[in-house]
Amino acid sequence: MSNTKRIIIPSTVANLHAVNHFVEDICDHFNIFNSYFSNILTAVTEAVLNAIQHGNGNDPAKHVEIVFTQRNDGLSFSISDQGLGFDPGRLPDPTDPSNDGSVGRGLFLMKSLSDEMAYSNGGSTVELFFSIAGIDQDLAVARKEQVKDYLRSVKKTTGHTIR
Repeated sequence: MSNTKRIIIPSTVANLHAVNHFVEDICDHFNIFNSYFSNILTAVTEAVLNAIQHGNGNDPAKHVEIVFTQRNDGLSFSISDQGLGFDPGRLPDPTDPSNDGSVGRGLFLMKSLSDEMAYSNGGSTVELFFSIAGIDQDLAVARKEQVKDYLRSVKKTTGHTIR
């Protein structure tokens, strides 16, 4: 596998299967075990969903580009849409009890499940980085528990179950 791999999909959720295969192939190549694979897949899928829905407005004429880059210290996934971008600092905190949890939840998940998250191109590109050094079962399990705790708090606060 080369240091960089790329996939471009039309902006429809029907194309998420291609993203799943893309991430699965990369994780298989690097022997990423199931728990950490789940973190990577969930974070990347959430980023692609945000790009499709919020960035490109579900417009199938637009596309989402996912670029994987192998770095010396880990795995990087850059997700770009053709939208106008956004300011992530202007979104409400999804863990704030006064927020119903529906806005910013995906960004919270992406940030919780990755080791680093950064925006560029005015918010139309997000990079998710997963540290090879951080690939251990304890860290992956701890991250899953953090997400489960958050989902339980949303249910407790709002009465809504997030799937």
